[in-house]
Amino acid sequence: SALAGGGMAYNIGDEAGVTTDGATYEGTVKSFNPEKGWGHIECSDTFEQFGKDVFLLKSQLRNAQAVQKGQRVTFGLTDNGRGPEAVDIQVHNGIGGCGAYTGGMISTPGPGQFVGTIKSFNPNSGWGHITCAQTEQIYGKDIFFMKSQLAMGAIAKGATVSFTVVQGLKGPEAAKIQQMGGCGGGMPMARPPQQQQQQQQQQ
Repeated sequence: SALAGGGMAYNIGDEAGVTTDGATYEGTVKSFNPEKGWGHIECSDTFEQFGKDVFLLKSQLRNAQAVQKGQRVTFGLTDNGRGPEAVDIQVHNGIGGCGAYTGGMISTPGPGQFVGTIKSFNPNSGWGHITCAQTEQIYGKDIFFMKSQLAMGAIAKGATVSFTVVQGLKGPEAAKIQQMGGCGGGMPMARPPQQQQQQQQQQ
């Protein structure tokens, strides 16, 4: 029984530190109690998976000491059996929905910049891909990017961003990535079936 108990303790500790899928989500702070140090995040993607809001713990805030109701946040996800909990929470400056972004976000791209959509981003591996109609015409594929090029250090799948393109060792890479203000949408983006080819190039 002692061995079984030790095994169970190991499994519980192991599960508690594992994120569900390595994905990054974007949501809105639904509530936060600064005295108790916890609250909840509202996110449509996670609600579809779990049927409830995501638990927010003050200790997981990476760039703020507290949050306010209505603030936009980007976060990872873990589930230790009690339901979805947010981890590595990046707080966006500004409160509210469309057009409320400030700090690290821009409303119009500058000269030489493209506008695209985050197709994928894995915070654990630190890289992802941007899909963009303009760069698709030039390069014929989605644009690879590294986490180091993100102005805010993290980004959610589906976010609209502006970026420049530089030539990396394995082809074009996105640089100077900044999230656009507003609620996404943006330009219609092509989504070519290039994922397998890109994964082979990155390996």
